[in-house]
Amino acid sequence: MSHSNFVSASIQQSSIISDSVGLGKSFIGSELLYDYRHDGKHCLLIVPANLTDQWEDLLQDATDEDGNPFFGLEIDETHLEVMSISKFQNLSYDEVQGLREQFDVLLVDEAHRFRNHGRWRSNPDDDDDYKGTRRHANLRLLRDKTMILLTATPLNNSATDLKNPIGLFTEKNEIRNKANLDFGSFDRYIDIAEQRKRVASGKEEMEPADLEDLTEKLQHEAEEISEILNEVMVLRTRKFLRVIFQPRAVPVSYRSGHSKERPMTERNIHVAPESGLPVEDQNVEIVERKGIGHPDSICDGVAESVSRRLAQTYIDRVGKVLHYNTDETQLVAGNAAPAYGGGEVLEPIYFLIVGRATKEYQGTHIPAESIALEAARDYLGEHFPHLDLDTDVIIDVELGEGSGDLQTVFGEEAAVPMANDTSYGVGHAPLSETERIVANTERKLTGEYAADNPVVGQDVKVMGKREGDQIDVTVAVAMVDKHVAGLAEYKQAVEDVREYVESLATEYTDRDVTVHVNTADDYDEESIYRTVTGTSAEQGDDGSVGRGNRANGLITPNRPMSMEATSGKNPVNHIGKIYNLLSTKVARSVVSEVDGIRQLQLRLLSQIGSPIDEPHVADAQLVTEDGVAVGDIEAEVREAIDAELENVTELTREVIEGDISTF
Repeated sequence: MSHSNFVSASIQQSSIISDSVGLGKSFIGSELLYDYRHDGKHCLLIVPANLTDQWEDLLQDATDEDGNPFFGLEIDETHLEVMSISKFQNLSYDEVQGLREQFDVLLVDEAHRFRNHGRWRSNPDDDDDYKGTRRHANLRLLRDKTMILLTATPLNNSATDLKNPIGLFTEKNEIRNKANLDFGSFDRYIDIAEQRKRVASGKEEMEPADLEDLTEKLQHEAEEISEILNEVMVLRTRKFLRVIFQPRAVPVSYRSGHSKERPMTERNIHVAPESGLPVEDQNVEIVERKGIGHPDSICDGVAESVSRRLAQTYIDRVGKVLHYNTDETQLVAGNAAPAYGGGEVLEPIYFLIVGRATKEYQGTHIPAESIALEAARDYLGEHFPHLDLDTDVIIDVELGEGSGDLQTVFGEEAAVPMANDTSYGVGHAPLSETERIVANTERKLTGEYAADNPVVGQDVKVMGKREGDQIDVTVAVAMVDKHVAGLAEYKQAVEDVREYVESLATEYTDRDVTVHVNTADDYDEESIYRTVTGTSAEQGDDGSVGRGNRANGLITPNRPMSMEATSGKNPVNHIGKIYNLLSTKVARSVVSEVDGIRQLQLRLLSQIGSPIDEPHVADAQLVTEDGVAVGDIEAEVREAIDAELENVTELTREVIEGDISTF
């Protein structure tokens, strides 16, 4: 039975499909839509705005290696429509009723974005009757339709994250009548878990016998919830697939001119309880993200684009990645005179791309510096629409040859590359609420929001501070002067950003959130944050690789961090890159595969000259859910980490193809 047929056979009516990241939810969803369309059903697909093109391409145009379409469906907006979540959540009551009459099936991607429902009025008469999260309210109106919810992260913070999506397509009485199960278990579990948390933190006292009784009640409700999930959720993890489908050996690619299978090995993996409070329970949390247009991030992006281009060129010309590093890129700020309606750049931004690269291999010449220059210009042209590459920037490239001993370590032919250094990487999962708000605020502002509001430049810096249950988000947005006619328009642009971020934050938290935008502005003096190019690099703000975001895209002083610069390093055996990306990837994978983990922090240490799939130590520190002991899941965590390390060379491919961000 194929993956998609297995899932199709598991679905009776409305369901949640919760695959681990990378197991093909898009193909599962597309297969279901294909079946529904061939049954004559009208289907509506609701997806994040940044994924609409990807879904449309998969459903209509994507083909296999022989040119045969995977699905070949027609998106005509009558029988099949793809709609962004942002558009859906802004529909009026009457417009949603129109969808209700038109469509039989709803498929929602990234369905965890609908987990916050706020307060709900069951029979709204008009727009004013909506209370709480609008997107949840709109989807709830369609509950009598077949509804398929796709998500890799159904559980983020509490059982509420599961309860609310299930409530989109079923009710307490339906669960009780169909399966003799009690939907109230969710509320009781949440209340008991909160009480146990208060006892654990010392905010509430309880006798040992009463605490034991409370734990038993929690376990009972957890078992009831598990039975409910069996009725409404299809869950596939990598461990599950290894049981259902025969595993195969994964060849090493991107490393040598031929593939080799890796032998099994005993790895030094430690799993232990975290000694301190989980970040989500700490009283103060600070999180920062420097946006794509911050001078430090520009250097990261340029260095990584050069790195990927060199790696792919080496593969194309000699069949493998040769020794190189481009992680010393520097930016010297220019000078500009912004003005309402559009100013000018007076002195260009200067880039110096510095590093090492192999320029000749077995008689084949590789013009590394020309390749680097072209890659840098392509990157800047793609991501910075307000930069004139002919007048606003100067790019110099200085790439020397690598040191002999490191080239020797790099050049050894082996099933798995040897570590180029004794170093370490760190990663954690899941992201806290504050981390998710900070990460997504910048990405959405410089992505979908800037696409519709070009006044917002690419230089967006976000700082999140949580004290208890109060979150403050401070956003610095470089406004583009040619889209600002005067101070009134600037003020409105600032207010629009504030309202957008405030609304966005409700997708990730029920805590109180206050948003501040461009707090250094002085309206009386008309000293405001406006730019010609959309980045502060045009005037007075220099940049360098590795001074900004860590490998997970954030700066997180509440977490262990590595000071290694990730961008620009060689993706084959450079530990400063591989182990920081890998530790984050492994942490996310383990949390998605193993139930009962509230927080996981992972440290990977290498030893120079040793295979990169055999770290000197892999140390996982866990905070578990109430009622779950580390010892109960230790073996499963160890197995999941071991499986990811076994497949470490796949990370090289993902980096070269741009599937993983380094900053």
